[in-house]
Amino acid sequence: MLYRVLPEPALHDRKLQMAALNALSPADYLAPITLVCDFANVMVVLNASPAKSVGEFIAYARANRGKVTFGSSGTGAAPHMSGELFKRLANVEMTHVPYRGGGFSAADGACDASWGSLPASRPSRSA
Repeated sequence: MLYRVLPEPALHDRKLQMAALNALSPADYLAPITLVCDFANVMVVLNASPAKSVGEFIAYARANRGKVTFGSSGTGAAPHMSGELFKRLANVEMTHVPYRGGGFSAADGACDASWGSLPASRPSRSA
């Protein structure tokens, strides 16, 4: 456990003390020790989508900047983070639409794309 002991700033400049605290980064004193899990999320789009491949979807998202939506099983969940990572790596703008539960939001046509686990995507993949 890490403890920070700071003297009472009687004669110390508060700005210097705060600068010292902000200079600490978790990467400076934490190290990874093991991989906890590894799993894949898949991207699903409607059959009616103009995009039939990931490359085509990226082109579609770039051509419709700010209009494309993606759904996930909830804010902060792994599928949401997969969509955010996709946005960053593909350099596209998409709006996140959180859904409750693990259903695929692309299946009901409300979103252009959806991310989720491989087993949860099975109904969407077989349609």
